[in-house]
Amino acid sequence: MGDTDVEIEVGSIYFNNTDTGTLTYDAQFPNTEYQILVAARNGSDSGGANVNLYISEKNTGSVLVKSSAPFTGYVDVFAVRIGS
Repeated sequence: MGDTDVEIEVGSIYFNNTDTGTLTYDAQFPNTEYQILVAARNGSDSGGANVNLYISEKNTGSVLVKSSAPFTGYVDVFAVRIGS
């Protein structure tokens, strides 16, 4: 695999008593054939937030993440494309 066969975007979305957040990527993916992993964590040192997350929309330049309930904390986003 060459350098162009793997693309990774990593970022965090701050949720402030809301159930919706968007992450805009630094660079666009060539298409929407990439995978996304999301994980919630609250704003303190005590660990994860007690919500379910799902991808509501994704396009080549951003992802819209929704949670099962409003919360305050962070959602870490890992977007990966492997292959051409």
